[in-house]
Amino acid sequence: MPPPSRKALESALDEIARGDATPSEAAAIIRRALAIEPPLVHRVYDALRDVTWRTLTSRSFGDELRDWFELFRHASALIGDGSAVAEKIRALADLLSQSSRFSEYQPLEEVLGRKHSKSVLKALGTAGKALKKSALKNLLGLEDANLSRVTGALQGSGLIERSSSGKEASFLLTELGERWVRKSNLLVESGSTSSDGWWLKSPFPLAVWDTDGSPVGANEAFRSLTTQNAEGDLPPLSDWRLDLTKTARDERRISGNTWQVEVGEGKWLQFVQKVMADGRYCTLADDISAQMELIRSLEHQLRIAAGAQASLQQELTDSERRLQAFRSATQEIKEGLVKVAASSNERIRNLLQNFAHSPGQARVPQELQEVGRSLDAIQYAVGNVMAPVDIVRREGLHVGWMNVGLTIRQSVNAANVMCAGEMKYKGDNILDAQSIHGPVSSMRVAMGHLILVGASHGGQLVDAGISGKKFFATLKAVRPAGQDAVTSFNLSYCKEVADRMGGSLIVQGSDSDREVLLKLNCPVDKAEARAKT
Repeated sequence: MPPPSRKALESALDEIARGDATPSEAAAIIRRALAIEPPLVHRVYDALRDVTWRTLTSRSFGDELRDWFELFRHASALIGDGSAVAEKIRALADLLSQSSRFSEYQPLEEVLGRKHSKSVLKALGTAGKALKKSALKNLLGLEDANLSRVTGALQGSGLIERSSSGKEASFLLTELGERWVRKSNLLVESGSTSSDGWWLKSPFPLAVWDTDGSPVGANEAFRSLTTQNAEGDLPPLSDWRLDLTKTARDERRISGNTWQVEVGEGKWLQFVQKVMADGRYCTLADDISAQMELIRSLEHQLRIAAGAQASLQQELTDSERRLQAFRSATQEIKEGLVKVAASSNERIRNLLQNFAHSPGQARVPQELQEVGRSLDAIQYAVGNVMAPVDIVRREGLHVGWMNVGLTIRQSVNAANVMCAGEMKYKGDNILDAQSIHGPVSSMRVAMGHLILVGASHGGQLVDAGISGKKFFATLKAVRPAGQDAVTSFNLSYCKEVADRMGGSLIVQGSDSDREVLLKLNCPVDKAEARAKT
């Protein structure tokens, strides 16, 4: 058989380029094409280049791929080392090998099974054209990183192709991607095309822009609401937004796709923009003037309330400052009274002692004894009952020892002197042998108030003692007519001190309907039979 002619070999190489030859058939043709003189080196390269392109774009990574790879390496060896064409054919062989390995590591089924892959293919298939990355991002609600990861895998699998328009990328289905979308029944028939004017039938103000921002159309309601009444005067999306911002008196951004603008005196419009299934931008407009008037009214009232609150806060600050100054002044007066009372009391005691030990002296005047008793009452009341209103908060629960009987006797004596009362209590002699450990400052204040204030309303101390972890004192008083006993007897501060240290002041009825029992309870850490104070 005569060897094939040069023209026949060129025709056979074209068949290889078109994909009409198997690897074994192509190997025989290429060997003959490189054996004739001069060899068809460039025609062989062109045929193998087309085989590579067809294989990569069609994702035809079948069992024949290894045979093609070996054919490429064999053709490169026949051409000879040092030839630029041989190097290019080896590069094509490496490209086939790399694509085969990628296909093994990331099979098409695995790529399609990833999250969002089908959503991206469905969006591109429904649009029927290239979509910008921003349109895909808004349409699917994906972040940049997630979208780039999905499109990168789909692009590597040959399902989509990427192109650039300015600084923004666009994506389009490849032939393989279109076949897969049709095969998977992902296509959604869009009821809206540029010619059907579906937005014209909508009862709501609507405007539609294409994926690149070019105007598609708007209904009459949208034009009337936005004062764009001329036919066909809808500008590109970016220009429309810019014009709207320039003419707006005020603008508020509610979210990424919702904003409000004031387009006239008291006239507010709200726009909501969404990306449709085909990648277009649909904008819904609404007149919210009535709602904004209500919001403005509420905001005005809030500003008034905030101003009033600031004024009240300033008044409170001034009051606290004046109260602090008053406390400081009264504390000095209190200390002065205690000092004078103590000094006077000491002088009275010395005078009484001189009367008692001086022979021939007359009997101690009763008036002098009463003065000493009064000074004792004043000293005790000022030192132990006149505590500041925030004794527990300021001093904390300072604990110590307290002689119960002595404290009760001093409180009763102060109450009788200052209230001209005749309160008597016999149980304090028994309690003289008892000392309790607890928040003594707060206990003295609470008990002093109970006895002193109770005596001014005719109350009588009927019981006192120690029960477990509680010290208690009970005062009997005439029931106030139709009033709360604690408030009526001015014992609110006594109750507050008791509550703050963990005790209580309770009002109970007595056997007589005309009397009430006021029971004070104070916490006690421990009690001892021998007095510590």
